[in-house]
Amino acid sequence: MWSLSRVDAQTVKRPVLATVLHDIDRYIPAGKRVGTILGEDDWDYPLYGARLDRRLVPLSTIVASPLSAARLGQVHWVVVGSDLQPPPLEPEWIQVRLGLPQQGWTLLLRPEELG
Repeated sequence: MWSLSRVDAQTVKRPVLATVLHDIDRYIPAGKRVGTILGEDDWDYPLYGARLDRRLVPLSTIVASPLSAARLGQVHWVVVGSDLQPPPLEPEWIQVRLGLPQQGWTLLLRPEELG
């Protein structure tokens, strides 16, 4: 167990999430604000990052535009949990599927964050 990466250790009991968490770590730098649209059973702890330095900002799907709310809150990444419908894209956002398609996780981000 001690020789496993952080993601691999966290997903021992949920191996299907390993690719999702690796993708999140690849796209979202440490120390950033991350919007979340998650279901009741979606696991949010790994989204905080290796040093728990990401700040999660829950975005409601009830508001007219969660992405406008994210932009106003200076959030450049939004993680949408499994089996949830992402909000409609706005011109300054793009959508990336996280992990394997059947896992159902999505990342919405501002194109300038792709580096």
